[in-house]
Amino acid sequence: MKEKRRPLVTHKFVGPRFANHGIDIDVLPDLVAFKALVVETAKELWRRSHRDRQRLPKGFIDSLRISFYGVEPESAALPLVCECEPTVKGVAGSAPNELDQAVVTVVDAILAVNAQMPLPESLPRTVIPLFSNYGKTLRENETIELILPNRETVARYNLETRRAMLERGSVSYEDDVSAVAEIRAADLDTSSFVLRLDDGTKVQARFSTKLEAIVLDGLREHFSRRVKVVGRGEFDPTTRELKRLLSIRDLSLYDQAEPILEPSEIPVWDSAAKIAATVPEAEWENEPRDVSKRIDHYLYGINEDRT
Repeated sequence: MKEKRRPLVTHKFVGPRFANHGIDIDVLPDLVAFKALVVETAKELWRRSHRDRQRLPKGFIDSLRISFYGVEPESAALPLVCECEPTVKGVAGSAPNELDQAVVTVVDAILAVNAQMPLPESLPRTVIPLFSNYGKTLRENETIELILPNRETVARYNLETRRAMLERGSVSYEDDVSAVAEIRAADLDTSSFVLRLDDGTKVQARFSTKLEAIVLDGLREHFSRRVKVVGRGEFDPTTRELKRLLSIRDLSLYDQAEPILEPSEIPVWDSAAKIAATVPEAEWENEPRDVSKRIDHYLYGINEDRT
């Protein structure tokens, strides 16, 4: 099926190096960095919209394809387009929407920094360090103008904007949290407890009265059970590690041995049952009665009677 091209944003390079309307290939890494920035933003935006999912849908990242097919006449401007199939298996058409939203979010963040305004809430704070690679090839007298379709306002990105953006990420920031952890301690007097994440990081949080029973059950059975926590947290700007939980929207228990499956995933035992159901009854009559005892013989031709 033929893919569709949809305009995303135009990258216009401005400065003495581009006065002849040519684009120095040295700036191409900035386009790669822009895509990485947008893709990470799109992934985080998708997770926010699907808090019940642990993983991105199959094919999601591959569907975020950005290309350009030439330079605008009499300018050093590259119109970037999204190349997306009419339908993306496993994504149900959501990826292109997430990509559009991510581009707008990044552009709005640049506008906010230039205006010395707060960053948009839609910008995941975890992507701020990625601005270190975007604009890395620019010189002091050069600018990237980002022009969105159907919008007159132009976002101008230069080295000063880049420095200001990275300064925003030099302090702790808040972002959404969705994690699986072990409850290691709890204090009823202060309504607080300690979680240990899978990577060993320990974070503190406070719980409400309605969550008290879940916290105590999780602590009492912490050897065999884990909790899934969804909420808001404070992160380290350099390592992106969660420092503490600021609020909890949902807390639930599950057995440690219980696999966490996505709604679209089918357990292997269900798959085996479906395959077995397609085998005619007559074929089952030909199955050896001693297959469980002589499995090596039937699989590999080994004679168990050999000495």
